[in-house]
Amino acid sequence: MPVGSGHQVDRAQVKQALKDDRPDVIVVHQHLRTATQICEDFPSTPVVLHRHGRTKQDKLLRRLLNQRHYGELEAILWVSTAIRTAFLQQYPQFTDRSWVVPNGIDTTLWVPTKKENRLAYVGRARDDKGLSDLLEGVRRAGLDGWTLDMVLAIHDAEERATAYRLKQEAVRLGLSRIRFWENLSASQVRGVLGAARIAVAPSRVQEGFGRVVIEAMSCGAAVVATPSGGFKEAGGSHAFYVRPNSPQDIAGALQALVSDPAQCEERGRMGRQHVMRHFDVRSVARQFDEMVETVVHGVAATRRVTAPVP
Repeated sequence: MPVGSGHQVDRAQVKQALKDDRPDVIVVHQHLRTATQICEDFPSTPVVLHRHGRTKQDKLLRRLLNQRHYGELEAILWVSTAIRTAFLQQYPQFTDRSWVVPNGIDTTLWVPTKKENRLAYVGRARDDKGLSDLLEGVRRAGLDGWTLDMVLAIHDAEERATAYRLKQEAVRLGLSRIRFWENLSASQVRGVLGAARIAVAPSRVQEGFGRVVIEAMSCGAAVVATPSGGFKEAGGSHAFYVRPNSPQDIAGALQALVSDPAQCEERGRMGRQHVMRHFDVRSVARQFDEMVETVVHGVAATRRVTAPVP
């Protein structure tokens, strides 16, 4: 977490905790400046920055400053090739220290239950998630007997306003079979996805990783998604991909799946197998451990080579 004035844990506390623990490697999630501060405090311990989202397109001065910060790290870990590639377009000099280990989920918890004629969206209540496209796509699809579950994560006033507007939009579009859920627990989300035959992830932006895609697939839902950023890596060949900003594409995908129950069920079954094979948390944890071991051993080998001869 970030350290410094105004945060729950200050730099001195973090430094003391790490000094007491004496780790072989330190992994910092998301925050570059925190990682570089730890590099300064523990120059003999390798530090890895674990990034879950895309980096911003930096201006020249910021890029020069960040080059110095990234250069202090032993490795940078990304959750998808898409965001690693975007980063390296700005900072190609860090190719050799940039790794990819995807997010993982416990596929023994994210499981199918008794399927019903339900569509599900799970995610933030934000315009860039393509939620208006989804509502219009459902209207155009004209799915008799199907219910749309909108599971919204609301973290601030802007997202609260978006949720309110979506409810008004649903009324205007005449979507009577729609339910809005807010800030559900993980177990409640599993219940929604476990019962859904189809899940939709219509994001308009380049997502860092498609966690909601693998959660839905693990629950046996056929997934309709945009190929945005890490979504396509998550869904592989088993998701039904549609163009961003295209209610027409969403409607077509939904009609295709609803009119062909066998295809819908097969996509759900194959999607779950795909997630169990590539994104189960036990497999991902092994990949993460292998990355850490490689970093630690690489540092040790470098220090042996560069150590002065007595």
